[in-house]
Amino acid sequence: MRTPVSILILIIFMIGTSLCGCKSEEKLLGELSGTVTDASTSQPLLNAKVVLNRFVDSTTTTSDGKYFFKSMHTGNYDVQVSKHAYERKSGSASVSEGKSTEINFTLNSIPEPKISQKYLDFGIDSTIKYFTITNVIPTDINFSIITDQNWI
Repeated sequence: MRTPVSILILIIFMIGTSLCGCKSEEKLLGELSGTVTDASTSQPLLNAKVVLNRFVDSTTTTSDGKYFFKSMHTGNYDVQVSKHAYERKSGSASVSEGKSTEINFTLNSIPEPKISQKYLDFGIDSTIKYFTITNVIPTDINFSIITDQNWI
């Protein structure tokens, strides 16, 4: 015959075991991913910065232009993408529970002039100097030479 204390311990043990065996319902979180490419070449952009404005979380793109945010709470997010020598783009995405949302960006490059290694040195005896300005992106470059100085 069991004593009341041993029965009580047995009941507590059984309740504890049954509580530990139950799994709480896990809430599935969403994911956000996408690709960042160059508008003129359609090539993926490496190291483009992708920022979620809502929580100030960020990542950079991999060599294939992809980015990925996981374990995100459901809701709407503002996404901003930037990279040196490219325009900044923004978009919005809605993340749903247990689903993966994709938002892709195509960035237009900003022309970045390259100046020749020759320096413009208008010395005392020089009247003509040659130099080049080239651009890595096809676009117009405007320049002007102002001769309002006496020494030019």
